[in-house]
Amino acid sequence: MQSELDKFKISIQIIQDYYHNVEEKLIPESAPAQLVELAFPEGEDPSFESIAEDADKTDLSAYTFPRLDKLLTMALK
Repeated sequence: MQSELDKFKISIQIIQDYYHNVEEKLIPESAPAQLVELAFPEGEDPSFESIAEDADKTDLSAYTFPRLDKLLTMALK
């Protein structure tokens, strides 16, 4: 997930540079890279998946994925 986030940010920069070049504008100085670290603080590892006690274990929609939700929230900041 970390590498996909990095590739996304680099892709945006390449697209912006391309369109500046097409419009024959000067390409602005790129801002320093903002690194987003997708690591959980010490002792804050959410579980991979969870399901309610009375839920049907064969129904995939009954499962929730707290770790994935937290990673996506951190990546979108």
